[in-house]
Amino acid sequence: MWMGLFSYLFVGLVVMFVIAQWPLSVCSLLHQDVSSTHPIWFELIKGMPAAFVTLGIGLLATYVAWHQYEVAKAKLKLDLFERRLAIYNSTYNFLLKILDTNLSISDLNTFSMEVDKASFLFGDDVRFYLDRVSKKASQLQAIHIRSRANNNLILHNDILPNTELSNWAIEQRLGGARTVFEKYLSFQAWH
Repeated sequence: MWMGLFSYLFVGLVVMFVIAQWPLSVCSLLHQDVSSTHPIWFELIKGMPAAFVTLGIGLLATYVAWHQYEVAKAKLKLDLFERRLAIYNSTYNFLLKILDTNLSISDLNTFSMEVDKASFLFGDDVRFYLDRVSKKASQLQAIHIRSRANNNLILHNDILPNTELSNWAIEQRLGGARTVFEKYLSFQAWH
């Protein structure tokens, strides 16, 4: 972006110099003596309005380019926010599904794909958190599968892990997930 701004400014200055020198160069090409018709300062002053117009156009182009840069930067932030928010919402909804005894392999696979996307949009902290959510969901699903095989009764060895995993999922829905995602979804960081 800066190269574009500098190129506008450079072109403007070159054009300004060429226009300022134009009356002198035309006269010298025609083999006329410039000093005999007008003094040099007069010829320079004649080129000044064109030079100022060129400078003004260059500055205007720089101003427009700068604002286009700012708009593009804001658009990028908005697009990134929308993608991050979609992953946060998926995580939040998945935490609710974890508590459902009918959590399917398809649900785990869908969430696993969201985890893969998150590695490109968030830092390592969110990626590790989402891996942890996925592992705990798999553990809880295994407990539910064993309980279904046992006439929907949780096995004695699974009672404590089931309670701990369910409580963890509830805590995450009540604010744990928000805490992890908050620094990536805060509008205050945009300013």
